[in-house]
Formats: sequence, structure tokens, C-alpha cells
Amino acid sequence: MIALKLPTLKKNYNASVKLSKKKLLIALAFFGAITLQAQTQVVNSRNIVVSRVGDGTTPLVANAPSANVSLLEFSYKTPNQAAPLKKIELPAITLSPTVPYEGQISLSQDGRFIAVLGYDKPVGTATAECILAETKKVIARVDANGTVDNSTKFTTTTNGAVRIAVSKDGAAFWAAVNNVSYLPLGASAAKEVVTRFNNTRFAGLFKGQLYTQAGFANLSATAEPLPTSTTTVKPVIAQTANNNQSFAFLDADPAVSWNNTGYDLLYICDISYGISKYYFDAASNTWMAASVGQGNAYYPNGGTSGIIATINAAGNPVIYSVSSVSLKGDTKLIATTDKGGRTGAIKPESTVLAKAGENFIFRGLAFAPALTAVE
Repeated sequence: MIALKLPTLKKNYNASVKLSKKKLLIALAFFGAITLQAQTQVVNSRNIVVSRVGDGTTPLVANAPSANVSLLEFSYKTPNQAAPLKKIELPAITLSPTVPYEGQISLSQDGRFIAVLGYDKPVGTATAECILAETKKVIARVDANGTVDNSTKFTTTTNGAVRIAVSKDGAAFWAAVNNVSYLPLGASAAKEVVTRFNNTRFAGLFKGQLYTQAGFANLSATAEPLPTSTTTVKPVIAQTANNNQSFAFLDADPAVSWNNTGYDLLYICDISYGISKYYFDAASNTWMAASVGQGNAYYPNGGTSGIIATINAAGNPVIYSVSSVSLKGDTKLIATTDKGGRTGAIKPESTVLAKAGENFIFRGLAFAPALTAVE
């Protein structure tokens, strides 16, 4: 096992998500899920929303221009679903079918909104034009009723592909386009807050703390938990040899807690080599590697472009993932139950929930939003 020494991060968890008994059952009008807690925590029944690029007709070939984007909702447990439960088109956003890091989506920390980051460009725009600094990027905020707010449009200081936008409550966003920028809802100017990487692949909000991930670089936490101006970052886990994309923290053991967050389990997906698993060892104050670059039964040596995770009723982690980029229409939404225990290597039991289909490609995923904020 690999021991990874951790620094002490600034503690600020006033925005931590807390379960309320009165909110254990939340009816969803649009996405139709039962939400118990935002992002990654114990959830027994929760539908999955996936971003999909393409129109089903135009071939997705190498160097294809920008294409349509839609959100699809699937059951969290039904295998081989032929059609989504719900679908919403995002006509104000396009993405490149061939840039593998685009199209990640996120659920706001309060559980009410999905954020999708894309280009304010028409279908058919060349990728080289989309990624220019002067090209407007747009954040679509989608609520549980399917209402879309496209009012947040901005340019960047450097050329780069869009990655992901994350939010605490839908009122402001942290958007990753090379660097990470802060924008209130409806803003037209972005304030760069994390400039260290210039190649940010993913950003995540977990219990009031912003984390960033770059390819072949550390998973890091910002010094200011929710920065609105330039800040520094502190490494959580060294990942310089991995082509990482997204990550998910979990609380698998209530008796173990990293930095008072409650988190003791971490999954990181690699766009080339699958999913890695780390557990926190309190005695040594280190994250230990249980599995590095291990996929699941459907792509044991293949890549993964996005993951979210939860704990099921039996106490086992369940990882929902999108198989890595393919232009053949065979990208998949997969549910993997890890029965390896908290400290053991991933022992996967996997089920394909849905396939993108011909001339479509899945990109990112998130748990379905709720009508009411999770407290």
C-alpha cells in the first residue's frame, strides 16, 4: 500500500450539509428521485442524471465540431435501460464530442440545482473556435422542475476547454476552464481564484470546501474554503502519474474522519485507467491506496470520465460512473458496488444502467436535484 502524507487544511465547515429528519423524503417534480443528502453521502434511492452530447444523427468523428447537449435521467438501479425516464435539452449550450474533459456536470451542495458548463456557440462550431479565450462560456443552471437559467455567460483570460461548474446553492459558481473562476449567478465577468494548474480537469464542492483536480497533478483543497478572490491550494493526495478526471469522497466509517470532515474513503477516476480507491488511516494521518487504476467488470483496464458515489443500505459504497470517451456510441452509465470493504482493493459488482447509443456520447453525471434544499 502507498502512504500519502497529508497537510492540515484550514477548517471551515459551517456550510456542511446536515440531514434533517423532516427532509428525508423529498418529492422531485422533474427528475423524480428521493434525495437524502447532497453530492456524496448515505442515499438509499436516488436517480442519476447524465450529460449527453450529440443529436443521434450526425456522426461523431474525430475533430467533429460542437454538438447538442442534453440531460438524461436514469433509474439508479435498473439494468440496461433502453430510454431515459426524463430528458431536457440545453439548446443554449454546445460541447465538443471529441474533447474528453468537457461535459462534466454537478449537483449544488444544497441539492437543488444541476450546473452544466458549455460554449455559447451554435452547433457546428469548430473546436478551435470554441476554446478561444474570447468565446463566451455559459453555465446552465437546471432545477428539479426542469427550468433552465442561462444568464451566466463569461469569457476567460486564456484559451481552454470548458470542464465543470460547481455551486453551493445555485447563487454563485466556481467554473473550471483551465483555471478556476468565481462567478455570481448572471455575471458576465469571471474572477480567477485558482491559477496554479492552468489545466484544471475537475472541481468539486464537499461540505463547504472547494477541491480541484488537474491531470497528472495533485488533488488539492483551496486554502480558503469557498474563495471569491485569488487563493492558494494545498495537496490532499499526490497524483502526478495519473491522468485523473473526477473524484468522490464518502463517509464509510463514522469512527474515522479526515480533518473533521467525516470523510474516510475517496475514489478518483482516471480517464485512461479506471478508478482508484483510497482510505484514510487515522493512526498515521495518511490516505492509503487500496486500488490504483482499477476499473470494474466492464472496463477493468479502461478509462472513466466521471464518477459520483454513495453508500447503500447494506453499508457498501456504490460508484456510478461513465465509461471513458468513445465515438462509437458505446459509452455507458455503470453502477458498481464495491464489496472490498473500506480498506480493501475494489471488489466490484457492476451493472450497466444505460448506453449512450449511436451518434451520442455520455460525458458527466450527478445525482438528481430536489425541489427543496437539503439541510
